Amino acid sequence: MDVGSVGSAAVAFGGPVAVAGGLSFLFLKTYLSQQHAIPNHLQTIPKVPGVPLLGNLLQLTEKKPYKTFTKWAETYGPIYSIKTGATSMVVVSSNHLAKEALVTKFDSITTRNLPNTLRILSVDKTMVALSDYDDHHKTFKRNVLTSVLGPVARKKHRVHRDTMAENLSNRFHALAPNSSHEAVNLREVFQSELFSLALKQAFGRDFKTIYVADLGITMTFEEVFQVLVIDPMNGAIDLDWRDFFPYLKWIPNTGFEKKIEQIVNRREAVMKAMIQEHTKRIQSGESLNSFIDYLLSEAQPLTENQLLMSIWEMIIETADTTMVTTEWAMYELSKNFKQQDRLYDEIRNVCGSEKITEEMLCKMPYLSAVFHETLRKHSPISVIPARYVRENIELGGYHVPAGSEVTINIYGCNMEKEIWENPEEWNPERFLADNEPIDLQRTLAFGGGKRVCSGAMQAMLITCMGIGRMVQEFEWRLKEDTGEDVNTVRLTTQKLNPLLAIIKPRKWDVVLNSKAKGGLDIGSLSAQNVAMLAKWWWRFKNEESALWRRVICAFHGASGKLGLASEGNNCRSTWGTIAKLGKEFDSANLDFDSLCRKKLGNGEKTRFWHDRWIGNYTLANKFLRLIALDIDRECSVASRMAISANGASFRGNWRRSLRDGRETDEAENLASICESSRLGTGEDRWIWELEASGLFSVASLRRAIDDMRLGSSNHQTIWTKEVPGKVRILLWKARANRLPTKSNLIKRNVPVGDERCVLCQSHIETIDHLFVGCCKAEEVRKAVNKWWNIFPNGCNLLSDIIDRGMEAVQTDRSYLVRSVVKLAYIWTMWLGRNDTIFKQVPFNPLRTANHIQSTAYHWLACRSSLDTMDVGSVAPAAVALGGPAVTVAGGLSFLFLKTYLSHQHANPNHLPTLPIGYVTSLTLGCGVEVTLPRVRFSRVTFMRYPDFGSGPSGPVQEDPAYGIHFPAGVPGVPLLGNLLHLKEKKPYKTFTKWAETYGPIYSIKSGAASMVVVSSNHLAKELLTVIHTMPQVLVTRFESISTRKLPNTLRVLSADKAMVALSDYDDYHKTMKRNVLTSALGPAARRKHRVHRDTMADNLSNQLQALAPRSSQEAINLREIFQSQLFSLALKQAIGKDFKSIYVGDRSRNHHDERGGLSGFGDRSDDGCHRIRLERLLPYLKWIPNTAFENKIEQFDIRRDAMMKAMIQHHRKRIDSGENLNSYIDYLLSKAQPLTEKQLLISLWELIIETVDTTMVTTEWAMYELAKNPKMQDRLYDEIQNVCKSQKITEENLCKMPYLSAVFQETLRRHSPISVLPLRYVHKNTELGGYHVPVGTEVAISIYGCNMEKEIWENPEEWNPKRFLAENKPIELLRTMAFGGGKRVCAGAMQAMLVACMGIGRMVQDFEWQLKEDKGEDVDTLNLTTQKLNPMLAIIKPRNLSPLFTMLQMPPIENAKLKAIPSQPSVQLKYQLKLYFEGFLMRTHMKHGYANVTGRVSPPNKPARLARKGSAIPMKKLINP
Repeated sequence: MDVGSVGSAAVAFGGPVAVAGGLSFLFLKTYLSQQHAIPNHLQTIPKVPGVPLLGNLLQLTEKKPYKTFTKWAETYGPIYSIKTGATSMVVVSSNHLAKEALVTKFDSITTRNLPNTLRILSVDKTMVALSDYDDHHKTFKRNVLTSVLGPVARKKHRVHRDTMAENLSNRFHALAPNSSHEAVNLREVFQSELFSLALKQAFGRDFKTIYVADLGITMTFEEVFQVLVIDPMNGAIDLDWRDFFPYLKWIPNTGFEKKIEQIVNRREAVMKAMIQEHTKRIQSGESLNSFIDYLLSEAQPLTENQLLMSIWEMIIETADTTMVTTEWAMYELSKNFKQQDRLYDEIRNVCGSEKITEEMLCKMPYLSAVFHETLRKHSPISVIPARYVRENIELGGYHVPAGSEVTINIYGCNMEKEIWENPEEWNPERFLADNEPIDLQRTLAFGGGKRVCSGAMQAMLITCMGIGRMVQEFEWRLKEDTGEDVNTVRLTTQKLNPLLAIIKPRKWDVVLNSKAKGGLDIGSLSAQNVAMLAKWWWRFKNEESALWRRVICAFHGASGKLGLASEGNNCRSTWGTIAKLGKEFDSANLDFDSLCRKKLGNGEKTRFWHDRWIGNYTLANKFLRLIALDIDRECSVASRMAISANGASFRGNWRRSLRDGRETDEAENLASICESSRLGTGEDRWIWELEASGLFSVASLRRAIDDMRLGSSNHQTIWTKEVPGKVRILLWKARANRLPTKSNLIKRNVPVGDERCVLCQSHIETIDHLFVGCCKAEEVRKAVNKWWNIFPNGCNLLSDIIDRGMEAVQTDRSYLVRSVVKLAYIWTMWLGRNDTIFKQVPFNPLRTANHIQSTAYHWLACRSSLDTMDVGSVAPAAVALGGPAVTVAGGLSFLFLKTYLSHQHANPNHLPTLPIGYVTSLTLGCGVEVTLPRVRFSRVTFMRYPDFGSGPSGPVQEDPAYGIHFPAGVPGVPLLGNLLHLKEKKPYKTFTKWAETYGPIYSIKSGAASMVVVSSNHLAKELLTVIHTMPQVLVTRFESISTRKLPNTLRVLSADKAMVALSDYDDYHKTMKRNVLTSALGPAARRKHRVHRDTMADNLSNQLQALAPRSSQEAINLREIFQSQLFSLALKQAIGKDFKSIYVGDRSRNHHDERGGLSGFGDRSDDGCHRIRLERLLPYLKWIPNTAFENKIEQFDIRRDAMMKAMIQHHRKRIDSGENLNSYIDYLLSKAQPLTEKQLLISLWELIIETVDTTMVTTEWAMYELAKNPKMQDRLYDEIQNVCKSQKITEENLCKMPYLSAVFQETLRRHSPISVLPLRYVHKNTELGGYHVPVGTEVAISIYGCNMEKEIWENPEEWNPKRFLAENKPIELLRTMAFGGGKRVCAGAMQAMLVACMGIGRMVQDFEWQLKEDKGEDVDTLNLTTQKLNPMLAIIKPRNLSPLFTMLQMPPIENAKLKAIPSQPSVQLKYQLKLYFEGFLMRTHMKHGYANVTGRVSPPNKPARLARKGSAIPMKKLINP
C-alpha cells in the first residue's frame, strides 16, 4: 500500500490517520499480508499458545520433539499449528490426515522447506529424498530404481545381500562363545556389514582402505564410515537459530557454519576419492556393474555434485535407516521371549533345516509383522521434513492457508489410540488380525503417495533377512535392558545405547532331526508336547463309553470340537487347548484322522461312510453319489453288511432306486469291496498307523511331526552300532561340515597361520580335501583297497566316499563290513591329521592303512553280532599279510591262525624282521601243526612265545617303523601262557616281583587273553587321570581304557556290570554315581547320615567297654564287633534301619543277625568273586561245561537277590504306611530316574557291601599295626588327647589330627583293600609311558605293586605313618590310589575315611591295645579284598578307668570326712580318687540331689543341710572337691 491509498482509506474511515514511524507501518503490512479469506464451512486450525517473537520455541526443548508433538495432539487435536520464531508450522499427528496430505493434497504441498543444515548437506536439495517434486527428482528416482532398487536391479544385487547374510552369521558365530561374559554389540556388527553392502551396490566393491588426496591421508573402512554416515547424520540434526528468525539472517553464525562446512568438505573429499578410484578401474577395463557404472554410462549427464550426491544418498540411506530398524526389532525380540520363540517356530516350519532365503519371506507373516510393528513403534524417521503449502487447501475439515509449512509427525500417527490398541506396546500380532497382506505404507515409515521411499522393498528384504537369520541361528537375550531412549544427536531415531545381547547358537534343527534325515534323532520339545496332548485325541476316539468323554461331549458336542481351531473354537479351557491341536497338525502337513483307521470286529461302532476301515480312504470320499442317496449317512458297518453262509454282502438303503451309469457302477464297486471284508465277533477298535502294534505312541507321532517340520538335510551318515559312538558322531559332523578344519576355523576368525593342508601342504584344508582330495588320503585308500576293494575311484566329495558302492550292496553282512571300514577310514585319517598338527608325528599313509585294517577288524570282532570270520574272509587278509596261500590243519589250528591275524597292528611287508626270524610251521601243545609258508610275523602279542624261536630277550624291544617301544612280555608256555606262574588267586605279590625284573609295565598271557600289568605309581595315574599336554587339547588315557573287562564271576554277581564300581564309564555309570552321591555319599548326604555314624561310634565303644574286663582271659575279636556295626550303618544308609531278623519269602525262612550281618550276607558273596571259569582263560573251550562253578555262583546270586528283595518289600510296606526314613532306597524310588528291579537291587547291595567290607579291612589292618607298634599307638593317643582333651573324638576333630590321617593313609598303602584293580579294556591304540599298548589289550593296575615302588617309597615293606608327615602338606587322598583315580575315583572315599578314622580314633582314645598273639600278615585268598587271613585277637584296657582299677585294690580309708582330708600328698591323692569313684558310680543313678561321704543319697525334693559331721554336699562339689 502506498501513502495515497492509505490516505484514501483514512478518509473513508471518517477521520485523518497519522502513520507514526516505519516500524508501525512494517507491522501493519506484515499483519495484513497474513490475512486470508477463510471459507465459512472450514474450521481454523487450533494454535498452541506461545510467547511473542519466540512462539513455541521455549516449549520445544528437544532436537527431535516428536513426543512433544504427540502430547500436544492429545490436547489440541490431530492437527494444530505452532510458531517457531517467525515461522508458522502445521503439525499433523493423525494417520488418515497424513495420508490425505501425502496423497490427495500432494500437488499442493510438493515443495520442501528445508532448514539451513539440510540445505547445505543436500547441496541445495540435490538429494532425491529432500528435493522438490520436479523433473530433477523424477530423473534421479528413475536412475536409482533402474540400477539399484528396482525389481530387476534387486535380483542383480542379490549376491551382495546373500554375502552380507553369510558374513553376519559367521561373525556372530565367532562372537557367540564369548557372549556369556562379553555381550555382543549388534550395532557394530550389523552397521559394518550394511555399509559394506552399500559400497558394493554403489561402487561394486567395498574399501578396506582408501587414499584421500584432498585430505592427504589414507582412511580405513571405519574412518570412511565415520565421514560418510555418522558425521552427516549427527550434523543434520544441528539447528541454525537463524532458521527461526529469517529477518536476522544477516547476523553471522560462525561456529555452526564452520562445523557443517567441515562435514561437507570431508564427505566430498572421500566421495571424490572413491569416484576417482572407480574411474581408474573403468579405464583399466574392469566393470563391476554398479550404481556409479550406470550413472556414468547410461544415465543422463550429471554435474559432479549431482553424481557425488546421488551415490552418497544411496549409501547413507542403506547404511543408516535399515540398521536403526533392525536394532530396534532385535531389541524387542530379545526382551520378549515369547515373540522370539514364535518367530523361530515360524522360520523352522517354513525353512526346516535350510537357511532362510528371500524367497521364503513371503511365507512368513509373523516375520513381516515383526518388521512392520517395529516401524510403527520405532520409525527410523520420527518427523517428515516440512513441506511448503503453495495454495490454500482443506485438510481434514481445517483451512491450511498458502505459505504455511506442513510437517507430519510419524510417531504421533503410529501412537493414535483410535487406530492402534495399546499403541505403546510392541505387539506384532496386531498385524496378523486381519488375515490380509500387510500394507507396506500403513505405518507411513516410508512416506506415501508419489514421494514414497524408493528403497522400501530393499529395506524390508535386508531387515527381514537379517532378523530372520539372526533368530534362526541364535537365541537372543538382553545382557541388561538399557531402555528405549533415543539418540537425540542424530537425524534418525537410533537407540541411545547400543543393543548388548547374549547369544546362543541354536543349530538344533540338524541335531533334533531323525537319523534318516541327517540328525541325531533327539526330537524337538514342541513336537513332543503336541504328541503328548494328541494322546487325548486318541483316547477320545477309543474310550467312547468313558465318563470323562461323556462330560466333554456334553460341553463341546459329539465331536469334542477337535480340530476346530480355524472354525470358531473359542474355548479357552484345558480341553480347548487340546482341541486346537489341529492347527499344529496343519503346520506339519499332517492329518491326525489319516493316521488312524478302524479295525473291524462286529462292525457296530464303525461308521460305514466316514471312518477309515478299509484301505487309506473313507467310502464317503470315494463314492460321492452313493452317500448322497443313503438315507442314514451315519450308519454303522454292521447295518450295511449282510452276513450269510456265502460271506458278507452289501445291504443298501437308498432314498430312491439307482440309475444306470455311474450310480450302478459305484454300487457294484462298493459291493465287491464289502464282499472282500469280514466281520468278527469282537468289538471294533482303532489302529494307529505309525506303529506296527497298532497302539498309539507319543514317540511315533513326535517323529512324524519332526519329519515334516524339520525337513531333511544331506547330512545322512552311517549309524551302525558296531563302531563307538564318538566315531559315528565324527562322521556326522564331517557330513555337516562341522569339523574344525582350517577352512572352517578361518570362517570363524580363528587364527590358524598356514591354511594349507598339513598332510600335502598344497591345498586349503577343507573337509572334502582332507578325506578325499588329498594325495596322502588317496594313498591310504589305495592301500586299503589292496586288502579289500571298498573305496570307489574318481571321488571328489566326502559324500562320494561314504555313499557310492553302498546302494549296490546285496547282503547285510557285506554292508556292515563296508560301513565299518569306511568309518575306520574317517576316524583314522582324522587322528592322523591331529597327530601331525599337535604331536608333530609325520603322516605315514601305509601305517595309517594298517591302523584302519586293525581298527576295523577289532570293531567287527568285538562289537558286532557276526559269527567269527570264515575261511573266505580270512584268506584275503592272509594274502595281504604276505603269503599267497595258507594251509590250515584242524579246527584249533584255524582258531590260532584267526587269533594271530586279529592281533596284527602293522603291515608285515613294511616292518623289519624280528630276531626270531621266519616261521614255517608251528607245533601246538595238542600235536596239531599249522603250516604258514614264509609268513613274516611282526608282533603277535606282547609276550614272546618260546616256540617261535630263540633270540635276545629283554624288557623292551623297539619297532623302528613306529618309533615306539613295546612292553616286555613275561615268558610263558604255549596255550596256557603264564597261568602256571600264577598259583595264587590274588597274585599281586607275583606281579610285584615280575615288575622288578621286567619293569613297571609288562605283558603276560593268561590262556588266550593278553594282559598288561602296570606296577608304577605315575603310569597308573596316567591311565586313571587326565593329562594336559597342550592348550585346548586333552590327551586322556582314561578315555582309552574306560571299559571294564570282567571275568564271568564278577559279571554274574554284578548283574552284567550293573554295579557302579564294575560298570563301563557310560551314562548308566554317571547316573548311578550321581544317585549315590546325592543321597548317601556326597557332602550333603554325609551330613544327613551323620547321626548314624555317631551312633555306630558310641555302640562300638560301649560294646568294647562291656568286653574289656574279661579281655585278658578271652581276647577280643575286633572283626566280629566292627563289621557288625559297619553292617548296621550300611543298612541304615541304604534301607533306613537295620534288621535283627527278616522273613525272606523266596527262601521261606527267617534270617537272623549272625556273624556281623544277616545270614544271607554272611555267605559273603565276594567269597566267590575270585572263582575263575576255564572259558575265561581259554574262551575257545567255552563249550565244556563247568557245572560246579556255575552252581556255586548261581547259589550266591539267588541267596543275595532273595535277601535284597525281602528288604525292599519290607521297605515298601513302611512307605505304604506313611513312614519315610530318608534313605538311599527312598531316593531311588522317588527322585531318581526309574530303575529296573535288578538295577535297584544291585544299587542297594553295592552300597551295603562296599560300606561293610573295604572299610572293615582297612580298619582291622590299622588296629593290627597299632597294636603291634605301641610307640605309634601312644603317639596317636597323645595327639587325640591334645585335640579332644576329656571330650569324645568327633568328625570335626579329624582335620586337626595329621597323625591319625597318616595312620589311615599308610594302612591304605601297605594293606590296600583292593590289591589289583579290575581289568579294563583298551579300545584304541594308546601310548603309555613311552610304551605302545595296542587296541584289544586288557590292562590291570597292581595297586600293591605301585605302593611298593622303591623309587617313591623309602623302605616300602615297613608300616611307617611318619612318611606322610614329612612334607608338611595336606595328605593327598588319592596318593595311594586305594580309591582309584580320575573320573572313576571311588564315590565313597570320604565316607570310608570318616568311618575308619573315627573308628580308629575312638578305639585308641578309649582303650590300650595289645596283640594276644601275632599271627602274621597273611591275606585271605578267598575274598576279593585283602582281608587279614586270621582275625585280629587283642587284649584291651580302658584308658580313662585305669586309675580306678588301681584304686579298687586299696584298703578303705577310715573317717573319710570332708573336713578331715589327710595332709600327706600321697594319701590325699588316694582319698580324692576314692571320692571321685564313689561319685562316678552315683552319677549313673541320679541327676539332681545330694550325696554324703558314706554314699547315702538325699532325695532331690528334700535336700539335706550341710553339717559338721556326715553332712550332705552337692554332687558337683563331691566330684570336683
